[in-house]
Amino acid sequence: MIPSHLIYTKQASHKRLSHRDPKRLSHRDSALTNCLSHRDSALTKRLSHRDSAHTKGLSHRASAHTKCLSHRDSALTKRLSHRDSALTNCLSYRDSALNKRLSHRDSALTNCLSHRDSALTKRLSHRASAHTKRLSHRDSALTNCLSHRDSALNKRLSHRDSALTNCLSHRDSALTKRFSHRASAHTKCLSHRDSALTKRLSHRDSALTNCLSHRDSALNKRLSHRDSALTNCLSHWDSALTKRLSHRDSALTKFIKSTTYKVRLPHKCPPRTLWDLFYHFPNFL
Repeated sequence: MIPSHLIYTKQASHKRLSHRDPKRLSHRDSALTNCLSHRDSALTKRLSHRDSAHTKGLSHRASAHTKCLSHRDSALTKRLSHRDSALTNCLSYRDSALNKRLSHRDSALTNCLSHRDSALTKRLSHRASAHTKRLSHRDSALTNCLSHRDSALNKRLSHRDSALTNCLSHRDSALTKRFSHRASAHTKCLSHRDSALTKRLSHRDSALTNCLSHRDSALNKRLSHRDSALTNCLSHWDSALTKRLSHRDSALTKFIKSTTYKVRLPHKCPPRTLWDLFYHFPNFL
């Protein structure tokens, strides 16, 4: 299609050159139409190539950005899963080590107390047997000595025997009382030690459980804050990329609209060939 201003210039040139040869005018018209058709086809090809290249570049950029975001998400999820597994393993190892140490301490304390009880009972039994043996040996010696003495001394020996029996009975009662007091004191001491050990172990268990619960809560809070921060960052990046792509599309459309030039040919010397058109209009394309 020939523009309206070119048609007007063509009519004016026919009026001015009515006395010239009509063959030259027909050749010029055919050259102009060929030049304009070639120019329109070249412009359409260049615009189509630019649009296709721009769409390909945008598609490649979008695919690269999605691949980068997917790789980042997978890497972050892997790191968080590895951290969670490492923390759970560390806490399990600590719990098992603490349980082993407490069990070893309990077994050692029970063994120590059992050895002490057995040693005390053995010492008390040896003391009682030795004391009874000494008393029996003394009684036999005294009876043999008194029997071999004279009958005149029987009364004195009887008085002495009664005195000795009273003394021995008092000594036996005193010894039995002292042994009973020692045994009661020992049992009380052992009971107080057992109660103190159980209280200390219960306080340690409660402190350990509180510490582990606080650590678990702190870890859960930190992981939730990290997840929220990552989601916010990814949403901001997506919004920024969409805004930049929309601005680029609008700028490209404005640039394509602004690059459509209106061609005006001179009235005096119309171009005969495409080279003349480029010479007169260097910004034609």
